[in-house]
Parts: sequence; C-alpha cells; structure tokens
Amino acid sequence: MQALSLAFAAGIFTAFDSRQVSLVILTVLIGLTVAGMRKMFRHTHVVMVIGGTSVLLGVLAVLTLAYLVTYRAV
Repeated sequence: MQALSLAFAAGIFTAFDSRQVSLVILTVLIGLTVAGMRKMFRHTHVVMVIGGTSVLLGVLAVLTLAYLVTYRAV
C-alpha cells in the first residue's frame, strides 16, 4: 500500500510541460467556439447568424493559428 501511495504522490508532483497545457487549453477553446457556432445556427435569427459567424470565425482562426504555432506545425 505504501508503494502505491508513493507512486501516486510521484505522479501528482511531476512537472507539467507548458506546451502540453497550452495545447489542452487551446483545444478546449476551439471546441467551445465551434459548439457556440453550432448552437447559434439553431437558436438565432439570420442577421445574428451572419454577424456572429463572422466574429466567431475570426476567433476560431486566431485560436487555430495559436494551436499550430504552439504545436510547432508552422
């Protein structure tokens, strides 16, 4: 039991790579933006869809670019 608790404690205190944390945060933000766009398509009027989609596409482009730069794909 003591070995298991030591292994668990070692797993908790390992240092997180800031790149991995950034990728997780950016992935969550991209997912939330896409989910917001899908919900907006269903629940708003045409004028709001056009304006909101253009704004959210800009946000999505910035988040995707940040993801690619963080992932070192660019």
